[in-house]
Amino acid sequence: MAHKVDQPVHDYNMNSDRPRADNATAKRIFVPRKYNHLFAIHSKSRASCLTSQDAAETPSFVGFRNLMVLMLVFSNLRLMIENLRKYGVLICIRCHDYRRQDIISGSILYLLIPCHLFVAYVIELAAGKQAKGAVARRKRTEELDEAKAIGQKQIHDFKLGWYLIAIAHAINATLNLAITTFTVYYYIHHPGIGTLCELHAIIVWLKTCSYALTNRDLRLAYLYPDASDPLPELYQSCPYPQNISLQNISYFWWTPTLVYQPVYPRTNKIRWTFVFKRIAEVVGLSIVIWIASAQYAVPLLQNSLDHMAALDLVSIAERVMKLSTISMFCWLAGFFVLFQSSLNALAEIMRFGDREFYSDWWNHKMADQLVTKPPPTPTYLLSYPAPHVLLITINRAKRMNSLPYDPHWEAETLMQWFDNEASLVVAVVTGAGEKAFCAGQDLIEQGEIQAALRSATPPSGKWGKRQMMTHPPSGFMGISRRAGKKPVVAAVNGFALGGGFEIVLGCDMVIASPRATFGLPEAKRGLYAAAGGLSRLVRIVGLPIASEIAMTGRTLTAAEALKYNVINRVSKTHESCVDEAVALAASIGELSPDAVIITRSGLKESLEVGSVERASQLTAEKFGRKLLEGENMGIGLAAFAQKKKPVWVPSKL
Repeated sequence: MAHKVDQPVHDYNMNSDRPRADNATAKRIFVPRKYNHLFAIHSKSRASCLTSQDAAETPSFVGFRNLMVLMLVFSNLRLMIENLRKYGVLICIRCHDYRRQDIISGSILYLLIPCHLFVAYVIELAAGKQAKGAVARRKRTEELDEAKAIGQKQIHDFKLGWYLIAIAHAINATLNLAITTFTVYYYIHHPGIGTLCELHAIIVWLKTCSYALTNRDLRLAYLYPDASDPLPELYQSCPYPQNISLQNISYFWWTPTLVYQPVYPRTNKIRWTFVFKRIAEVVGLSIVIWIASAQYAVPLLQNSLDHMAALDLVSIAERVMKLSTISMFCWLAGFFVLFQSSLNALAEIMRFGDREFYSDWWNHKMADQLVTKPPPTPTYLLSYPAPHVLLITINRAKRMNSLPYDPHWEAETLMQWFDNEASLVVAVVTGAGEKAFCAGQDLIEQGEIQAALRSATPPSGKWGKRQMMTHPPSGFMGISRRAGKKPVVAAVNGFALGGGFEIVLGCDMVIASPRATFGLPEAKRGLYAAAGGLSRLVRIVGLPIASEIAMTGRTLTAAEALKYNVINRVSKTHESCVDEAVALAASIGELSPDAVIITRSGLKESLEVGSVERASQLTAEKFGRKLLEGENMGIGLAAFAQKKKPVWVPSKL
């Protein structure tokens, strides 16, 4: 009788191509296996976890972070134990030398420093009364139809009054620093007490300067109101000169800010639990800083003196590196105590709403991730407010951001670099200051060049040959006739006239301040909009409206520009214009850089080519195959299938 064999999990003869015997008595050979070595471990192509450029998704490094934290904690614990075994406990509460004279002098000085802020209040109180009198006299003269302007003598008196106010503020603020510094230098010997007094004096000095300068601007707006440049809506609840009061200045004294405003954003109530937590952090971390300084920093510094005297460079370097750990720890703890715990506790007590006392300075800036360095741009300020976003600021506020000829060529080089820089996807353009986005061409320079060209001797030296009365092929500021690859967003934070309006018309998207105005006044100056603005304006608003704007010099308000589709939207406030434009650009920066470039190309072709079919054909011929062969298309489709956020690679288009 045949022995029975247990059937294994896998019958490797079951799928055999060998013919089976129909006889029921035929033997079936089973090979029982304890381990299955035929399992396909390597069944597909996979990348190593740490090879991020080849991995389908970015691996998490939380475990490495936790490991590094543990290493840091235990290495410092070892140093603490070694320090205690070597020196013992060095902390001594009664060992500090506090002179009674230092405490008395420091306390009196600390309490007297804020008096300078109230002296500034008295000065502004007198200035406010003078301003109210000036407005009353002007109203009386207008009612009597004598004149809409004040007499020359009165104007002279007003200017003299403003000069006297400025001198009084300068003397008051300077005396604050001078008296404090003199007292600390000659009468207070303890460094801690002296530092507190000097820090308090500097804070009050900065607050006094801000109080004086802000009230100067409020006074000018009160005397000469300008509908095109209104005050922030926040200030309407406390207009000038109602803000000149003891209650207002006292609140500013204790508010955790150095910038004076008549009104601040306020919270509804005080959360005392929050306050006590922040105070506990201040007390606890202050004690920790004191222990670290007394127990570790002091003996380390004392032991370094011999090496410094002997110029033992290796030992000096070792001591510096050892001290840097303690210094960094104390600095970070001090930063948290001052800017996080102390200021938040004070802000909560004062119900101060804006608590952005610091930003995330510990993160790398976008400038560190640039593949290539930007070209020199003396006329423009470059910053990177969001990932993949370049912010270009025209830095000629004193000339209303009007541009001479040479900066146009400078901007063309800048925009070419922007198109080729792999880490950037979108740019934002705005103007420095509060009044102008760009006033167009610098007509003063243009007049000088015209006069030089008419003269017998040709101009030389002052103007380069390439920039004399010419713009680059890309037009005004390298944008008005720009083809380019990447989109540009305009943040119009003031009037955009002439070439400034042509810049706006050459941008892909526009966010405008409520104070923004737009116009082409060239015809009034004997010129015409030669940088591409006329053609773009006709295509956007139509011939009748474009003719009225270009031929009559009519200016459009932000609301009218929105009505005629010149801009995307009007910002909520004047101050938020640039921030809203950056937010719009940041949303574009999150997309596939390949898709952004191709989409922009398709939109531009559709605007500038007569046939829709031809425009689509041009876009497909230029980028269709490149998109299919690129990495970002596969990344986007894979992320969609896996329901994950795509991690794009720089565009190679």
